[in-house]
Amino acid sequence: MNSKTSPTILFWIIAVLLLFWSIADLAVFIQDSFIHGTTTFDNGSIITASKGSLPLWYIIVLAFSVITGVIAGALLIWRKRQATTFAILSFAAVLIDIAYTQFSNSVSDEPVYNWDLLFMILFFDMVMVIFTFYSKQKRWII
Repeated sequence: MNSKTSPTILFWIIAVLLLFWSIADLAVFIQDSFIHGTTTFDNGSIITASKGSLPLWYIIVLAFSVITGVIAGALLIWRKRQATTFAILSFAAVLIDIAYTQFSNSVSDEPVYNWDLLFMILFFDMVMVIFTFYSKQKRWII
Protein backbone atom coordinates (compact mmCIF):
# COMPACT_ATOMS: atom_id res chain seq x y z
CA MET A 1 0.00 0.00 0.00
CA ASN A 2 1.94 2.99 -1.28
CA SER A 3 -0.81 5.53 -1.66
CA LYS A 4 -0.19 9.02 -0.33
CA THR A 5 -2.87 10.92 1.46
CA SER A 6 -3.21 14.64 1.12
CA PRO A 7 -1.44 16.44 3.97
CA THR A 8 -3.08 19.16 5.99
CA ILE A 9 -2.08 22.81 5.88
CA LEU A 10 -0.34 22.29 9.23
CA PHE A 11 2.01 19.81 7.53
CA TRP A 12 3.05 22.43 5.00
CA ILE A 13 3.52 25.12 7.64
CA ILE A 14 5.69 22.91 9.84
CA ALA A 15 7.65 21.50 6.89
CA VAL A 16 8.42 24.97 5.52
CA LEU A 17 9.43 26.26 8.97
CA LEU A 18 11.74 23.29 9.50
CA LEU A 19 13.29 23.83 6.07
CA PHE A 20 13.82 27.54 6.76
CA TRP A 21 15.37 26.72 10.13
CA SER A 22 17.76 24.26 8.46
CA ILE A 23 18.71 26.77 5.77
CA ALA A 24 19.33 29.46 8.39
CA ASP A 25 21.48 27.00 10.34
CA LEU A 26 23.46 26.27 7.16
CA ALA A 27 23.96 29.99 6.51
CA VAL A 28 25.25 30.54 10.05
CA PHE A 29 27.59 27.56 9.75
CA ILE A 30 29.00 28.78 6.43
CA GLN A 31 29.45 32.31 7.70
CA ASP A 32 31.12 31.22 10.93
CA SER A 33 33.33 28.62 9.27
CA PHE A 34 34.44 30.15 6.01
CA ILE A 35 34.06 33.93 6.17
CA HIS A 36 36.99 35.18 8.22
CA GLY A 37 36.65 38.27 10.33
CA THR A 38 32.89 37.97 10.84
CA THR A 39 30.97 36.50 13.72
CA THR A 40 27.30 35.69 13.75
CA PHE A 41 26.73 36.01 17.48
CA ASP A 42 28.31 38.51 19.84
CA ASN A 43 28.00 36.22 22.85
CA GLY A 44 29.91 33.30 21.32
CA SER A 45 28.30 30.81 18.99
CA ILE A 46 29.18 27.19 18.46
CA ILE A 47 31.97 27.87 15.98
CA THR A 48 33.25 31.33 16.88
CA ALA A 49 33.78 30.63 20.57
CA SER A 50 37.08 28.81 20.16
CA LYS A 51 37.63 28.87 16.42
CA GLY A 52 41.29 27.93 16.48
CA SER A 53 41.01 25.09 18.96
CA LEU A 54 38.21 23.02 17.44
CA PRO A 55 39.28 19.69 15.95
CA LEU A 56 38.64 19.01 12.28
CA TRP A 57 36.33 16.07 12.96
CA TYR A 58 34.11 18.36 15.04
CA ILE A 59 33.75 20.80 12.14
CA ILE A 60 32.97 17.85 9.83
CA VAL A 61 30.27 16.59 12.23
CA LEU A 62 28.77 20.09 12.34
CA ALA A 63 28.80 20.32 8.55
CA PHE A 64 27.24 16.85 8.29
CA SER A 65 24.45 17.73 10.72
CA VAL A 66 23.65 20.98 8.95
CA ILE A 67 23.69 19.50 5.44
CA THR A 68 21.62 16.45 6.38
CA GLY A 69 19.15 18.75 8.13
CA VAL A 70 18.68 20.79 4.95
CA ILE A 71 18.30 17.61 2.89
CA ALA A 72 15.73 16.26 5.37
CA GLY A 73 13.75 19.50 5.18
CA ALA A 74 13.80 19.49 1.38
CA LEU A 75 12.75 15.83 1.23
CA LEU A 76 9.95 16.57 3.66
CA ILE A 77 8.66 19.29 1.35
CA TRP A 78 8.91 16.85 -1.59
CA ARG A 79 7.07 14.28 0.55
CA LYS A 80 9.76 11.60 0.28
CA ARG A 81 10.21 8.96 2.96
CA GLN A 82 14.00 9.39 2.94
CA ALA A 83 13.38 12.56 4.98
CA THR A 84 13.14 10.32 8.05
CA THR A 85 16.59 8.82 7.44
CA PHE A 86 18.23 12.20 6.93
CA ALA A 87 16.46 13.66 9.96
CA ILE A 88 17.77 10.80 12.12
CA LEU A 89 21.31 11.27 10.75
CA SER A 90 21.15 15.00 11.46
CA PHE A 91 19.85 14.38 14.98
CA ALA A 92 22.62 11.84 15.68
CA ALA A 93 25.26 14.33 14.51
CA VAL A 94 23.78 17.03 16.75
CA LEU A 95 23.90 14.61 19.69
CA ILE A 96 27.61 13.96 18.97
CA ASP A 97 28.15 17.72 18.75
CA ILE A 98 26.46 18.39 22.08
CA ALA A 99 28.23 15.47 23.79
CA TYR A 100 31.62 16.78 22.67
CA THR A 101 30.68 20.33 23.62
CA GLN A 102 29.55 19.18 27.06
CA PHE A 103 32.77 17.24 27.58
CA SER A 104 35.07 20.01 26.36
CA ASN A 105 33.20 22.63 28.38
CA SER A 106 33.43 20.53 31.55
CA VAL A 107 37.21 20.27 31.10
CA SER A 108 37.77 23.99 30.51
CA ASP A 109 37.56 26.60 33.25
CA GLU A 110 35.45 29.19 31.49
CA PRO A 111 32.20 28.60 29.62
CA VAL A 112 32.70 29.31 25.93
CA TYR A 113 29.50 28.04 24.35
CA ASN A 114 26.02 29.41 24.01
CA TRP A 115 23.97 26.57 25.54
CA ASP A 116 20.65 28.13 24.57
CA LEU A 117 21.64 27.90 20.91
CA LEU A 118 22.81 24.29 21.23
CA PHE A 119 19.61 23.15 22.89
CA MET A 120 17.48 25.08 20.40
CA ILE A 121 19.25 23.25 17.57
CA LEU A 122 18.69 19.95 19.40
CA PHE A 123 15.02 20.80 19.89
CA PHE A 124 14.40 21.60 16.21
CA ASP A 125 16.21 18.46 15.07
CA MET A 126 14.14 16.39 17.51
CA VAL A 127 10.96 18.03 16.18
CA MET A 128 12.06 17.18 12.63
CA VAL A 129 12.61 13.52 13.53
CA ILE A 130 9.29 13.23 15.34
CA PHE A 131 7.43 15.09 12.59
CA THR A 132 8.89 12.93 9.81
CA PHE A 133 7.86 9.78 11.68
CA TYR A 134 4.39 11.22 12.26
CA SER A 135 4.10 12.22 8.60
CA LYS A 136 5.19 8.76 7.54
CA GLN A 137 2.58 7.19 9.83
CA LYS A 138 -0.13 9.45 8.37
CA ARG A 139 1.06 8.51 4.85
CA TRP A 140 1.81 12.12 3.99
CA ILE A 141 5.28 10.98 2.93
CA ILE A 142 6.12 7.61 1.42
